[in-house]
Amino acid sequence: MTVDPYQTPKEPVEAEDVEAQQGSSALVTAAGFAAAAAGIMMLATAWQLDSMLYFVHAWQQWWVYGIGLCGAGALVGGAGYTQARGWSIHITLVSTVLGALASWSWAVYALMNGGFNLINIVGAGGATGAAMLVGMSMGMAQRIVRARAALFSDLED
Repeated sequence: MTVDPYQTPKEPVEAEDVEAQQGSSALVTAAGFAAAAAGIMMLATAWQLDSMLYFVHAWQQWWVYGIGLCGAGALVGGAGYTQARGWSIHITLVSTVLGALASWSWAVYALMNGGFNLINIVGAGGATGAAMLVGMSMGMAQRIVRARAALFSDLED
């Protein structure tokens, strides 16, 4: 079945098809951009901590590497989440939640030991906000992915 996008449809268009053709909604796009920005901040935190601190224990260094890994996941997942790609939904949610937990726990650990890192606080706050936005928009993103899959399966018939 071929579809001419410049002609009005001869059959009634379902709401799911319209939703899939519109692409991503504003909330999903905002959540993706927030996750990507939080990922950049978590990567900056990991780079700064790794380049400035001498780690006495290996677990401290792996903690910082975990923040960086969550930041990379949030950056890549957030880029895909802006367009509601199916592969990015769970990656973005998990990386922002784990990144927020790791960043906030490092901030508390650093404050308890007399340290302060503004980039870490901003990154943790950004990851927390991104995790909340992704959690709120996750159902909408999954609905868009299902609608897009249904639309493409109709085109292949």
